[in-house]
Amino acid sequence: METSSIAAEKMSFWELINQSIVRIPNYQREYAQGRNNRRAELIRSGFVSSLYNSITNNESLELDFIFGGKESNESDDSFNPVDGQQRLTMLFLLHWYVFIRAEKKDYLRRLESNF
Repeated sequence: METSSIAAEKMSFWELINQSIVRIPNYQREYAQGRNNRRAELIRSGFVSSLYNSITNNESLELDFIFGGKESNESDDSFNPVDGQQRLTMLFLLHWYVFIRAEKKDYLRRLESNF
């Protein structure tokens, strides 16, 4: 009987991007937080409020779990999320916006090439 172990690792989004190429599998649903409805609006405003409070109070912010791993048939260091695609996409968009505004072209290129 073959056994496998599950290792959990805590890291920031930027650490994930620097260690892996994030690939969203085809079976993931579309990015729902960009929808134009009341529920999506509440999710977005709550998320932005949490980020703002974390920054202004200089506190860390836990964003729940992102489950996934590397596919056994892939030769590169790619990360395929099974759960958490919405959070990863939101973090990508926030990083992209900040890097554009701060004119951090090197960071922007790394972000775009690894997601």
